[in-house]
Amino acid sequence: MILMRRCRRNFWQPLRGMWNEAAQESGFVELPLLGFHAEMLATMPRHHNDPFDHMLVAQAMAEPMRLITGDAVLAQYTPLVLPI
Repeated sequence: MILMRRCRRNFWQPLRGMWNEAAQESGFVELPLLGFHAEMLATMPRHHNDPFDHMLVAQAMAEPMRLITGDAVLAQYTPLVLPI
């Protein structure tokens, strides 16, 4: 999943409807939040205070899959986190 920061109020408006198509064309698949992700979250230490980031790491560990991020603190959890 690619996340972008919103630069201005109407930035997302022209992109509506394009995300799913672009993700599918690129080979990305949506990953829903499931119970075993929450179970992984419950076993993790709190190296990071952002609950959203914490859940992304839990999903990466539970699947397992790589998480590419600009937040180097998340790499403290697992080698599956690749800071850029």
